[in-house]
Amino acid sequence: NFFKYVMPIKNRAGRMTMAALMYFVLGGAGFDRKAKKWMAGIPTTFPILSLRNRGDHVVPVHAIDSLFALKTGLKLQKHEFAEGDHLEALKVCPEQYRQVVTEFLKNQHL
Repeated sequence: NFFKYVMPIKNRAGRMTMAALMYFVLGGAGFDRKAKKWMAGIPTTFPILSLRNRGDHVVPVHAIDSLFALKTGLKLQKHEFAEGDHLEALKVCPEQYRQVVTEFLKNQHL
């Protein structure tokens, strides 16, 4: 999806080649095993704010949920923005973004 929507490569064969290459570069072959290890290392007392964009073509919401589902008992707060694509929430919803992050930080009693 990255090479289709974010950095479009019009040639289908080129897009598929780049996608396959990035899969291996980013550790796709052993990603599940690595993800379990990463998630196991997160303390359940560590506060996590997961900000998602409903229209994200690079990392869909279901992929984020799958990652967090690898560990139970996390101190996880989720917020989904209705607008924007990958990493665009701050740009397209600045007030809502600021409000969500500020409220999250206030609730952590830092």
